[in-house]
Amino acid sequence: MRNLFVLLLRYHALILFIGLEVISLSLVFSKNSFQRSAILNATQEVVGYAQNTFFEVDKFLSLGKVNDSLANEIAQLKAQLQGFEETPDSAVKIQYTIPAYYEFIPAKVIGNSSHQRNNYITLDAGAYDGVEKNMAVVSSKGVVGILKGVSGSFSSGISVLHSDFAVGARIKDLNENGTLVWDGENPEYAILTDIPGHVNVQANQEVEVNAFSFIFPEGTPIGRVVDYELDAGKAFYKIRVKLHDNFRNLNYVYVVKNLKIDEKNQLESKIKD
Repeated sequence: MRNLFVLLLRYHALILFIGLEVISLSLVFSKNSFQRSAILNATQEVVGYAQNTFFEVDKFLSLGKVNDSLANEIAQLKAQLQGFEETPDSAVKIQYTIPAYYEFIPAKVIGNSSHQRNNYITLDAGAYDGVEKNMAVVSSKGVVGILKGVSGSFSSGISVLHSDFAVGARIKDLNENGTLVWDGENPEYAILTDIPGHVNVQANQEVEVNAFSFIFPEGTPIGRVVDYELDAGKAFYKIRVKLHDNFRNLNYVYVVKNLKIDEKNQLESKIKD
């Protein structure tokens, strides 16, 4: 109690001033509607600004969850639209048909390289999500890679930019089959081989996955013909293909599950035996 009296005595002038100010402001706002309205508006503006700031911060922090949700919804839509033509990217303007025995598992790319001779991708989807070894990986634009290792929550594999990657491909307009590989040079381009020299190859023709690849859906886009050459004495073209995907900036992809691949493998195994 003694300390309280000492405190009041020491700061009595300040306490008196604050008290008189509170009384004065109360009288002003209670008797004058203009000042009362002004202070209320100012208070509401400050509170509104603070609430909006908190909302924007919360929205930014939740973008990851929103992207994951959208990826799942897109995968479900892809499954529902199997057998119909779709346009994965309006800028590329590719249409292709997905056979009905494929499913898509959405995944985020959490590891990726594009400047090595052999490049790899790592995804945040694994065995718990239904992912298995040797499944294909595609994006909305086309072919990405093949998975070679799977754990419970993650998976990793080779991308198109790897010396061991090869996929059966064809020039869409000509329906001529070849093999797409990477020559280890520019990550924006791949090489289409085994196209006969008598074929009328032209720039800007679409290159897509052919029917011989069973892990990638037939018709999956790959890229466009940029240039080609036929060396003297050679029977096949060397065709440079501009890839649709930017492998320096992969974000969300889909792991492709072929529901009939076990049946196919068992049949081929019986015939070989």
